[in-house]
Amino acid sequence: MLHLTERFKPDSLFDSLSVLGDVLYSHGDYSQAETAYREALTLARKLRVKEHNDVAAQLSGLGLTLWQKGDLTEAEEAFREALEIDRKVYGTNAHWYIAALLNNLALVLQSQGNLDRAESLFIEANEMRKKVVGPENLDLAIGLHNLAALAHSQNRLTDAESRERDAIAHQGQQVSVRVAKERHPRFVVGHPG
Repeated sequence: MLHLTERFKPDSLFDSLSVLGDVLYSHGDYSQAETAYREALTLARKLRVKEHNDVAAQLSGLGLTLWQKGDLTEAEEAFREALEIDRKVYGTNAHWYIAALLNNLALVLQSQGNLDRAESLFIEANEMRKKVVGPENLDLAIGLHNLAALAHSQNRLTDAESRERDAIAHQGQQVSVRVAKERHPRFVVGHPG
C-alpha cells in the first residue's frame, strides 16, 4: 500500500509514516497502522544508528498495534527490543519512555497469562513514573488501575479494591490540580507530552 520510500526525502517520509501510524492506530485501523509503523521502522533503521529512540518509538507503536490485533508473541518481541534500545539510550536513569514500555510489555504479558511477571513490570513502571514525573501525574493512576485489574483477574479482590481506590483517589487529585492550573496560569504540572 504505502511503499513511498523511493519518492520522498527519507527524513520527512519517516516523520509522515510515524504520524500516520499513530493516526491510524487512534482510529482503530490496526492493519494499516501496522503497515505504516513497519515502513517507518525500516526507515528509522536505515536513517538512524541502531540504538536510537526513533527505532524504539516505531517498535513501541508496532507493539501496541500487534497487541491490539492479538499477535502477542510479536508484540512482546517488539516491546522487548524497544525496551533494550531505550535502556541503552537512557542508561540506568529513569525515563518516561522506559516506564511506558514496561507498562505496555506488562499488558502483553498479562494477555499471555504471565501474571506474576506482568505485575512486577507494572510495579517497576509505576516506581519509575514516580521518579520521572512525580507522584501527582495521571499516568500513575493508570498504572494503579492496571495493577488493580491484574489483581482482580487473579481473584485477589481485596488487593484489587485497594489499588483501584488508590487510582480513583489519584485521579481526584488530578482534577484538583487541573482546576488550580486553570485558575492560576503559572501553576504548571509536568506531563510527558
